[in-house]
This record gives sequence, structure tokens and C-alpha cells, in this order.
Amino acid sequence: MLFRSVRASKASITVSERRLLELVFHDDELREIILQQIEETDYEALATASVFRALVNLGNAFTPEKVIAAVADDEIASDTVPQLMMSEAPRGVDEPVDEVLREAENCLVALRSLAIGRRILEISQQLIAAEQKGDQGEVGRLVQQQIELARLRRELESSASEA
Repeated sequence: MLFRSVRASKASITVSERRLLELVFHDDELREIILQQIEETDYEALATASVFRALVNLGNAFTPEKVIAAVADDEIASDTVPQLMMSEAPRGVDEPVDEVLREAENCLVALRSLAIGRRILEISQQLIAAEQKGDQGEVGRLVQQQIELARLRRELESSASEA
């Protein structure tokens, strides 16, 4: 039962996830900038984690064919890469990167915020278990982690809205 719910939640691709991939897939300059900012925790729980991992691992050696080969064992990613290949480039050759960079960074903030939210939820589950065991030291530690993550998420979202 747990396996099915994890697989079902992993199968849905978020709007921010898809858009970020569309933005970086066709744009070498944008991909280089964003891949310097992205962290594994931003994408590790996403349906397209293997696509992001391939992009990060390939770096400047990126080609669509290499991405396809890297995600061959992942059904969702194998379906997603051809769709990315058929998508339009986000900007023309002579257009500045600023506008698409801002959009890509907003997508990244959304993914990072989702990852923080997932971690807060995991801590909530651990907190319940610690309370049931009566482990007050662990309860205090987990509450502190939750507070810190909530603060981090607020700061992240606040800085993104100011940009």
C-alpha cells in the first residue's frame, strides 16, 4: 500500500518541474547557470529526478542523446525527454537570458520550497513517533528542525517574491 502511494505521488510531474526542464533543455547558457544553483535535494523526490541528475552529471557534455541514455531505466523520464526535445527553445539566439533566467530561478525556488515542505512533513511523522516514545530530547531536536526549515522556506519565498 505504501509503495503504491509513493509511486503515485512520484509519477506526477509538477508544473515548475516541467517548465524548468523545458527552459534548461534547449539553452546552454541558462542550463549552465541553473545547474550551478540546483542541489540534489531540490530534485531527488521528483518524478523527473533522473533527468535532473543526468543534466547535472553531464554538465557541458550535454546532448539530448546522452540524456536519453542516462534515463533509459526510468519510465517516466524516458517519456519526458522526447517531450522536452520537441518543446520550443525558451528564447531566441539573440535574446538576453535575463527573462528566462528569472523564470527558471522562480521554478527552482518552487521546487526547493516543495522539498522543504516534504522534509517538514517527514519531521512531523518523526515527531509523532518521538512523542509516543516519550523521548523529549528527540522531540525538542525535531521541533527545532521544523522551526528552522519553516523559517528557511519563508525566507526563500520572500526573497523570490522580491526579485
